[in-house]
Amino acid sequence: MWEAFLKYNNARSTYLLQLVNKEKIENEEWQVLMKEALVARNRLNMLIKDILGEQGGSYLQDAFSYEYKLANLVYKNILIAENKDITDMFGNLKYDSKDSYAGIQGDPLIKDTYIGSYGRVTNYQHDIVDYVDELNNRDIGMTHSLQEFEVVK
Repeated sequence: MWEAFLKYNNARSTYLLQLVNKEKIENEEWQVLMKEALVARNRLNMLIKDILGEQGGSYLQDAFSYEYKLANLVYKNILIAENKDITDMFGNLKYDSKDSYAGIQGDPLIKDTYIGSYGRVTNYQHDIVDYVDELNNRDIGMTHSLQEFEVVK
């Protein structure tokens, strides 16, 4: 349990220190730590599910499920803010920043509205969807402007 919390806080602290020190965020150390935290949180959720079975619904299970979703959304949110590609746990590209994160709205973590006691996950879900919609609308506007420029030429 503590491994997940420690690695998550270490990843966020590492990221923030890089921002404060105005270091280039090309160093991916915070991302490695965040992925390790996500794996630890997921492992904890699987252990709880194995013990409780499908009945679920315990406060502990809900709290750790929330923590996993929150950490995953924070990870995605930081990458989007940095205009970086979003990869899975193995480094495979999931959502390309150059393609305005196409498909991210279909990601189960974002698409499936969080129903629980904690509102922050829902806020992050909406913020990510709104931002990607804004990016897509901006891209559409730029395409139309380019097309109009071609006609005028």
